[in-house]
Amino acid sequence: MSFLTNRRRYSVSGPPVTSPAVRRASRRLMTVVVAVSLVALAAYPLIALAQDRPKIADEVEGVEKPKGGAAKENGRTKGEGRRSRAPRTSAGRQPATLGVVFITGVAEADVSVLRNDTRLDSLGLTGADGRLLTRLPQGDYDVVVTRDGYYPRRQPVEVRPGNTTYTFNLAKAPAPTDVTPPPTAAEIIRRYLDPKQTDNLKPADWQVAQAQAAALYAQNSVEPQLEAQALFTQGQVAFLRGDYRGAVSSFNHAALVMPNSALAYYGLGNAYFAGGYVNEAKRSYQRAIELNGELALPYKGMGDTLLRLGKSEEALGFFERARALGYDSTETRLGVARALLKLRRWQQGLSEFLELSRTAPTAEVFLGLGDCYANLGQAHSAAPAYRKAVELEPHSALAHYKRGALAYELHEYAEAAKALERALALAPTGSVIDRSRAREMLRKARRKN
Repeated sequence: MSFLTNRRRYSVSGPPVTSPAVRRASRRLMTVVVAVSLVALAAYPLIALAQDRPKIADEVEGVEKPKGGAAKENGRTKGEGRRSRAPRTSAGRQPATLGVVFITGVAEADVSVLRNDTRLDSLGLTGADGRLLTRLPQGDYDVVVTRDGYYPRRQPVEVRPGNTTYTFNLAKAPAPTDVTPPPTAAEIIRRYLDPKQTDNLKPADWQVAQAQAAALYAQNSVEPQLEAQALFTQGQVAFLRGDYRGAVSSFNHAALVMPNSALAYYGLGNAYFAGGYVNEAKRSYQRAIELNGELALPYKGMGDTLLRLGKSEEALGFFERARALGYDSTETRLGVARALLKLRRWQQGLSEFLELSRTAPTAEVFLGLGDCYANLGQAHSAAPAYRKAVELEPHSALAHYKRGALAYELHEYAEAAKALERALALAPTGSVIDRSRAREMLRKARRKN
């Protein structure tokens, strides 16, 4: 090999010849190289560890430098606020919503949607102008508007194009000093369970109870007792308006939520009985009695059911048990009187019907009273009872028939003919009266008149 040094050329062949100074410099260079290598080897695990550490959000998304601008993070310029994205459907399209306006005329009124008659979902409060502007998907909603100092208002709305403005006229409630606070749902149910107060409750009481129970359940939807309470009041409102199918559904759901609730099974029995399902009603009342043998209400229900099934003697026992437990209502006494009439216990029946004629005068009561008098041989006392029944229910074919039959026996043929003619006109079939006997008596009454 050859090289130039100080512009003088040397030729080298064979092993190189170095001076002691050159050898010392070479050894020092090797020492530095080895030291640098050791340092690099020691630093390698730290570099690898840094490369394997978890990445923060910016590193996961990646940072790119756009042309002529600041770095962009996931498609937006650094420093810009994050934009919220509207929910998308499974097909990737945004759900169609419509702008709706609720007008109450009152500021800070709470507008809510009632879900399944048990949960209130608030849409917001009205502004100073008494309006709430929001968006809802197209469909039907049950909307409830509440405001302190006003009666709550509930009405259905249908959200659809061209129908997006709804007005709720809130009526101002009396000042708290003018009226007593309305009872709570729990208080109304307690009054219902008290046999001395059961029949004093009105449909309006149950509507208040339903609204309060639904609000309580909406605040704590994990409490079974609150759910059962909401379902029972819902069933009671449906029952009182004649929706027996809906009542059965609500009471049955309440019984599933609270299997040990005698009240739920009692309500279920009432709904079944009113709907004509007598055997189902019997089973429900029996279950209520098994769960709470001191609750008077299901004993009365069982008495009504057995009487409908033609088991008058058993029915009378259940009616008497209900009375012993404090449920001596008009309906309970009427049940006792009906059973005694079926059992032909005329004297006992007379006592019951006499009391009912003073406290609950109806056509049925005076017909029963007339029957007891007639079968006790007191026809002249039976006649005014039948006349009173006709007066209370002029379109009752049975009342006219019994009045005519008794008049015929008393040889009052003109009155008998008139009453029997009316009975036959009101009962074109034989399901209410004995038409063949009525026609025979009418024919004889006309001939003897």
